[in-house]
Amino acid sequence: MTDLGRVTVAGTGLTISRIGFGAARLAGGSELRASRALVEQALKCGISHFDTAPTYGDGASEAVLGEVLAGVKGVTITTKVGFERPTTTPQASPARLLYRKIAKPLLTHLPALKARLQRPEPPRAFIGDIPLHRDFVLKSLDQSERLLRRPADILLLHEPGRYMVDDELLHLFEELMASGRIMAYGTGTGEPEPPVALGQVVQARWQAGAPAPSIGQLAIWHGVLRGSRSVKEAAMRMASAMNYQPQAAFLVSASSPHQLRSLIPGT
Repeated sequence: MTDLGRVTVAGTGLTISRIGFGAARLAGGSELRASRALVEQALKCGISHFDTAPTYGDGASEAVLGEVLAGVKGVTITTKVGFERPTTTPQASPARLLYRKIAKPLLTHLPALKARLQRPEPPRAFIGDIPLHRDFVLKSLDQSERLLRRPADILLLHEPGRYMVDDELLHLFEELMASGRIMAYGTGTGEPEPPVALGQVVQARWQAGAPAPSIGQLAIWHGVLRGSRSVKEAAMRMASAMNYQPQAAFLVSASSPHQLRSLIPGT
């Protein structure tokens, strides 16, 4: 198992592996076996931090992690609160299954083609006036803990620019942390930087020359490898980002165990 190093969430006593696994692609149903294999490979690669959310994998991601990581010691998990959890699992269309089972694995061996096919994500316009009530947050966290089969270590406000971040919400996060139910909290966004900064953790999309977060906040970056045209380029990007911000953590995701092995140094 590779030693990926660890970073500390200031003031909490919590440490996580410098490379984490982004679990947005984990799915259930006919894809459950492949999803399990990805999590198991992440563990073999030395990854011990996993990032998920109630909406990931059409609502199945947390349950997959809970099943595979049950009884595994030394792992940490981030989940999120904000978006409504899917009430039903949608049936995958034949085209979607064909893409996931054939085209997507094929593209992992053709990174240059995959990079050409990827489109830049358009900026999202958030209005910032959606109330996030105490009961909703607690219910969401209850469900996450049940599916994960353990407490979450980090709870992030998912796309914080959508919500009214008021004193009541901040007090609730502090209360959850003080009671020991979570170890840390913060924000998670698909944007290069969060529109709202709070808590001990900021998770955002990597961009070249990304500024370090506020003092006392741990940065967790995703999207470092997006657009890489080869395994070599991906490895260079990861090494460069980790050297540029030695106190930050970075998320990787993959479509196959083979791809995941190729992305992690020393595996």
